[in-house]
Amino acid sequence: MLLGRVMSGKGGDTILATCKAVLADAFPAISEKVEVMLPDEKTRRVGQSAAAASLPEICR
Repeated sequence: MLLGRVMSGKGGDTILATCKAVLADAFPAISEKVEVMLPDEKTRRVGQSAAAASLPEICR
């Protein structure tokens, strides 16, 4: 999942396409099994907090 305000607009589309191309080139055996995605616009803009909220709780 690609997050952050930089992923908004045309820049996000360019980064996503580049990410998929590099993944396919570097790891061809798994590139079709890995889903690289852009969440909705609101989640992209608050990406860091969305990522933190999705982390599992670590039991000590």
